Amino acid sequence: MTDEKEPTFDAQATNLYIKDNYKPLLSDNSTSDITLIRHLAQYILNKNFNKNLSLKEWKKIQTISIKYEEKREEKNITFKFEQLCKHLQQYKCINRNIFPFPKIQCEWIDSSIAVAPQFYFPQNGAEKSMTFTLGIRLSDKFPFIPRLDREGAMFSTMQRELQMSVLRIRSLLVNNSDQLFNCGGEWLTNLFAFFNILVSLVDITLIQIYYKAKYDHTKYNWNFDESIMGTTVCRRMEDKLKWIGQITGNYLNDAANERKCFNIIKSIRNHFNHFDPPVMAYTIEDVASWLNMTTNIGMLLWKIREKLNCNISDEILSMILAPKILFRPRDPGKIRYKQKNDVGYCSCISENVINQEEKI
Repeated sequence: MTDEKEPTFDAQATNLYIKDNYKPLLSDNSTSDITLIRHLAQYILNKNFNKNLSLKEWKKIQTISIKYEEKREEKNITFKFEQLCKHLQQYKCINRNIFPFPKIQCEWIDSSIAVAPQFYFPQNGAEKSMTFTLGIRLSDKFPFIPRLDREGAMFSTMQRELQMSVLRIRSLLVNNSDQLFNCGGEWLTNLFAFFNILVSLVDITLIQIYYKAKYDHTKYNWNFDESIMGTTVCRRMEDKLKWIGQITGNYLNDAANERKCFNIIKSIRNHFNHFDPPVMAYTIEDVASWLNMTTNIGMLLWKIREKLNCNISDEILSMILAPKILFRPRDPGKIRYKQKNDVGYCSCISENVINQEEKI
């Protein structure tokens, strides 16, 4: 016989129970890392005005002025540093209807042309057809040139497409989070895509840098030694990240937290692609924490580009400023204990991944 009482559970709903239109995830636009926002505002102003001023120096300037053209008429707006910070805090991007800065991008990484012909024009008297060829910004010496001679689509780089896809799918996962409980379907497909695209975005960036160094290293005073760096094929991501230091001499020593987050994202991506172990579980807390790593991956991409003295893009700026995702219990009035390591996603993975998550 045992004196242990059989456990009981509180199944009674409180007056805060959400009956209809329950979405377990929501965006919190009210909170922002003001230190990060100020650094981004400093970055935007330095790039736009070709300066290298500190935060203190930008704050001291009473009036910052932008000249721009609208409908062939030259116009001018003035503002203060903190106004730009509040703007980034509110919009999580640059709203160019308010601040008409030039578009931010790195030409050889981000600049893309997309062509999608919907026709096929055979050449008269020859087994040929009208063919379209895309020029690419990566390097004049790059040997692969996209071509189409019939219906289809082609891109000079997938970099910006991936950036936009991350932001779009993140929004879909939050806005349609009521579908999380469907146990399958489009929401789950988008969750799989979210992880794959985040990893691919880092991967394509490193691949582009590798080829830029291979073909144009003399232009930038970079190093390129294939005997040290290896090829792009069958390389571990850790080896690819080392390329940054091997090429530029500037190592990613200041990105420890971002690399830990990336390793977690990559580990989950690998699980979703191979399903070993062949099981899956996730809580709304798990999903919220994963979506919030968008900011960390955006920061990693920023730090990688800084080592090469390359601009970030508008979309990477939006990734860094992405609103925090909160989980919303169905019954907020109930006591809610902290999630332990034997439930949710942690119940489906090995201890070393759990330990990595705890360190972040």
